[in-house]
Amino acid sequence: MIAAVDQMKLTADIQHVKSMYEIAHHGVLPTPVLTINGEIKAKGRLLPQAEIKQMLRDATTGL
Repeated sequence: MIAAVDQMKLTADIQHVKSMYEIAHHGVLPTPVLTINGEIKAKGRLLPQAEIKQMLRDATTGL
């Protein structure tokens, strides 16, 4: 995730949440979870960098 954000020259607040309480608070139990702008984009699997970049592109379109 960090590499994708850096390569795309984006500014992002990336948080590595480890607290199971906080993860469960968001209604998600399978980890890892990727959220972008507060929306869950993927859970329970590691994503290829190309897929992360596409999600970031989609999320930043129109900003």
